[in-house]
Amino acid sequence: MADVDIATQLRALVAYNDRANIVLLDALDGLSDEQLDARCGASQESMRSTMQHVVWAQNVWLGRWGVRVAADETDMRAGFAASHSALRTFVESHTAAEFAANIDYTDSRGTPFSIPLWQLVTHVCNHGTHHRAECGLLLGQLGRSPGDIDFVYFMLGRL
Repeated sequence: MADVDIATQLRALVAYNDRANIVLLDALDGLSDEQLDARCGASQESMRSTMQHVVWAQNVWLGRWGVRVAADETDMRAGFAASHSALRTFVESHTAAEFAANIDYTDSRGTPFSIPLWQLVTHVCNHGTHHRAECGLLLGQLGRSPGDIDFVYFMLGRL
């Protein structure tokens, strides 16, 4: 079996990230504003703010990589669609060698870092997984579990 290069792996991971976010947004559909905005005890104040945080963070990273996304603050689905499109285009336009190269960036505290791009793209997707898990738990408590949204189910065509 041939080795899969990092570009191929990242493209699959970004496609999964996109699909998993859509599954979560589908599970949120139909909730009242009160349910979406209820304080939930997770890392963000509410399920709505958690998902807004996910798309915001994705856009912050895209911006650090020189990609500007027109954020839609009023329509969460449109915001995710724009961000997903930009992230897909970004990973599709890079080679394995480019993903292996270090990227210099400054975090929100002004601290400079230099890290391989593939690690940062992986971080963006993993960050989303963390927050989707928080929302999934809260949705389950409301009887609206998004179901199994694991990467392997995506790769098997079940997600």
